Amino acid sequence: MADRTRSSQSSDTDAGGYSAPTVARLVTAWLACTLAETAGTVAAQAVTDGSPQRSCELLRDIVHLLSATGPLLESAVVSEHLSGANWEEIATTLRLPPEATRARYAPAVDRFRHHRSHPEADLADSSTHEERWNAFPVFHPHEAARDLDEWLRRHGEITGTAQQS
Repeated sequence: MADRTRSSQSSDTDAGGYSAPTVARLVTAWLACTLAETAGTVAAQAVTDGSPQRSCELLRDIVHLLSATGPLLESAVVSEHLSGANWEEIATTLRLPPEATRARYAPAVDRFRHHRSHPEADLADSSTHEERWNAFPVFHPHEAARDLDEWLRRHGEITGTAQQS
């Protein structure tokens, strides 16, 4: 991952040499990984012995899982836009009008750029653990890339086969 994600050519690189589109793609991968882990937990809970768990526990977990898809989609849009896709292309993919797409997602692009230029203040201002966790790749892209590579190895996505436990 490191060879494809590093860029010293971009005018919008951080101190580690990561371009804004690269970090945005890294955030998308990070959120997808988190979503996959959450989905795995939900699946494991759904196939338990069938005895009732706490009231609506499975339903709450599924609602949490579904709520995580919004930040993932937003991150993917930011990544595509920063990588050169225009709002019309993104809108076509999302099956939305271009102006509605721009109105909905342009603030997310602006927030991402702000986070990249003010990391210290933004990390402290994140109000929840989840927000701080989702911001980790923005502030620590090299470590996040390393963690994602390890996650992919554990799940067999890099080597092609899952490692046996």
